[in-house]
Amino acid sequence: MSSFFNLFRILTAIVLTIAIFLSCFAVFSLFKMPSATSLLVIMIFAAPVVHSILSQALQRHMMDPNLPMKHSTPGGIRVMGYICMAIAILFLLSGTVVLANLNMIEDMALRQNPDYFKDSGVTKEQLILLFKAMCIFYIVYSTLIIANVILSLRFVSKWKDSQGDDMEILDDDSYQ
Repeated sequence: MSSFFNLFRILTAIVLTIAIFLSCFAVFSLFKMPSATSLLVIMIFAAPVVHSILSQALQRHMMDPNLPMKHSTPGGIRVMGYICMAIAILFLLSGTVVLANLNMIEDMALRQNPDYFKDSGVTKEQLILLFKAMCIFYIVYSTLIIANVILSLRFVSKWKDSQGDDMEILDDDSYQ
């Protein structure tokens, strides 16, 4: 396989690992504070999980064409890929905007609760460092998602072109 395929496999594994961790964190937060917003956060964090699982199915099929693939997998990769791309762009924009305006975030925190730093034991420098770390994490994570989606769409297209009429796809009914 090509180096792009190996990169695709590595990125899929990394994104899947991070997305599972974030999804579990979101599910646990739902138990602490049940709300509709928590459900939306779970769906946002779970989209890369679904995309990565579908991408792994494509990868297995491309490595061993004798392994069947469900009929819905290529379409699912496309749909979830575009959803993940939108989510990643939101993460990327949020991370860069907050990173560029850290002083404004600090001012907003002080306006909300002027005694925040006295009561919590957190210094301003620690708060800024926390925001920087979160922003950098989301920028890197969104970049990984975007790269993974681009590669998955490329390999779906490549797989579809190589199949022609003799597609080895299982119908959804064959798993029952």
